[in-house]
Amino acid sequence: MMLNEGRKTATINLMITAVNRYLNFAGHRECAVRALKVQTRQCPDNILSIDEYRRMTDYARKIGQDKYYCIMRTLALNGIRVSELSGCTVEAGVPWTKAHLHSFRHLSAITYMQKYANLPELADILGHSSLETTRIYTTTTAKDKRRRMNELDL
Repeated sequence: MMLNEGRKTATINLMITAVNRYLNFAGHRECAVRALKVQTRQCPDNILSIDEYRRMTDYARKIGQDKYYCIMRTLALNGIRVSELSGCTVEAGVPWTKAHLHSFRHLSAITYMQKYANLPELADILGHSSLETTRIYTTTTAKDKRRRMNELDL
C-alpha cells in the first residue's frame, strides 16, 4: 500500500522498525513484520572518470591552486574517506554530482583494480574488514560495462 503511495523503501522500513519495536515492547513480538528487501544499485553513475579527474587536477594547476591540486591527488592516490580530509574544488566542466569527496575513494579503488586486480590488497589499503565492502567501491558504471561488452566483438 505504501509503495503505491510513492514512499521510498527506506522510509517504509523505518516505519516498520518503529512498529516492530513497539510490538516488542508491548509483548507482541509474534506480530512483527519483516522489513522490505532493499536492492542496492550496482552501477554508480556519480563516480569520477580518470579523464574528469585529470581535467580537475590540470585546471587546479593551471590557475595556480596548488593546494587543491595536492588535495585532489591525495584523495585519489589514497582513497581516503571524507572524514579524513575536507575541501575540494570543482572546475573544468566536471558535474557537481561527481565531484564529491567520496567519489575520489571510488576512483582510487577502480583504478587500483584495473591496474593490479588484487581485491584483498585493496581491502587492506582502504581499511575494510570485508571484501564485499571493497567490491562495492570497485563497481563500474553501466556505460563502462556496455563498452567492455562491445569490446568483446562477439
